This record gives sequence, structure tokens and C-alpha cells, in this order.
Amino acid sequence: MHRMTKLEMELRNMEICKLYKSGKTILELEERYNIKKSRIHKILQDNDIKTRRTGPTLKPIPFNVKDIEIDRANGMKWKDIAKKYNTTINALYYYLNCPDMPKKKVNKNDTVSKV
Repeated sequence: MHRMTKLEMELRNMEICKLYKSGKTILELEERYNIKKSRIHKILQDNDIKTRRTGPTLKPIPFNVKDIEIDRANGMKWKDIAKKYNTTINALYYYLNCPDMPKKKVNKNDTVSKV
């Protein structure tokens, strides 16, 4: 395999950008051009192309955020809340800090008294 010239590399990079914009995934481009994902990300970044979100899509929230805020206000630890709702601490953090999710502040009057 020969080393690419600067012109060949620029043409390849332009083609990568065009294919990515047309809907190809980074994984497909990685396999097609036999280059690392990090290099493809760099090519896209250098051409001011934002990458699409990857990974699994988020499932619906398996719990009520307000209930978790009440549990925290009542002094429950994160690990106990995660166990209660059969989820992970990281999932709780994500859903409570998710910028797309409207959050309501918990008033002291809304807290449930400890049993």
C-alpha cells in the first residue's frame, strides 16, 4: 500500500465528509476507508461537521423524577434510591441533570415524613 499524497488525502477527506452528511455512520466509514474512528472524528471536526449522537437510544424514564427528588430531600442515599427503582446511580444522575427534562424544585411541604 502506498502512502497517500496530500491531494489524495484531501479528496478522501472530502468524500468522507460528503458520505457522512448523506447518512453514513462513522463505523461504515471506518470499514470503507480502513482508518480509525478517531481519525474520522478529526476529519469531520476539521471540516466543522457535528457528529450525530451514537450509542443506544434512551429508554423512557423508569421512575418519576419528582419522587426521587423527594426521596433525596428525605435523606435517602443515592445507592438506596437506585436500588428502590431498580436502576443505576449514573442513570439517576443523568435523568436528574438532563437539560431536556423540565425539572421542578421540591418544596419542603412536598416531602414525605420518614416512617
